[in-house]
Amino acid sequence: MSDELGESSVNIEVTEISRSEDGALVTLSITMSSGKKRDRRALVLTENDFTDLGIKRGEIGRETFELAEKRARLCEAIRRGENILGYGANSKKRLEMKLRHKGFDAETAAEAVGILSERGYINEYSDALRDARRSASGFHGPRLIASQLLEKGYSKETVTSVLGSLGDLDFTRLCADFIKKKYDPFPSEKQERDKAFATLMRRGYPLSTVREALTLLEEE
Repeated sequence: MSDELGESSVNIEVTEISRSEDGALVTLSITMSSGKKRDRRALVLTENDFTDLGIKRGEIGRETFELAEKRARLCEAIRRGENILGYGANSKKRLEMKLRHKGFDAETAAEAVGILSERGYINEYSDALRDARRSASGFHGPRLIASQLLEKGYSKETVTSVLGSLGDLDFTRLCADFIKKKYDPFPSEKQERDKAFATLMRRGYPLSTVREALTLLEEE
């Protein structure tokens, strides 16, 4: 509530109530006045919140207004979250961070993310698994894949579970294919060979996997 109107003599009135075409959202047009000062607000609530609050046209109390304002903020956060998810998968942590960057407080952002998760908009395991397979298709090794998933906000438990689900991927074969693509032939001079090993390890392949890949190529 605007401090400019003062704290003791503010009259709060719902001047109009309108619904979205599908009836899922209700917009409250509110006028707050104190003497000659006026402040107008439009709060968008879900139909359920509107019903629970029992708001009607006419004057309402400060407590009811503040509850409506809080629920409207949550409604906005959920809608913003849906919009963000429409552009691509996000972990709960990443989505909460994006909502906070858009100006929502921590409590509202966390509640919105929880509701979106309950509604099935967020499935961290399947989203992380899809990201992991996409990364592997770019010849990335397991260590880099794990690092990328953690940077996206997925929990260690989810990352561990996802890596365990990649058993159908042969990372030795992937490493060998990348070596063939990048090096033809693999360097034999020590300095260049060391650089190549370092490059492969930066791509997430353990040293043992790199050596196994080289052995595999020698046998082909």
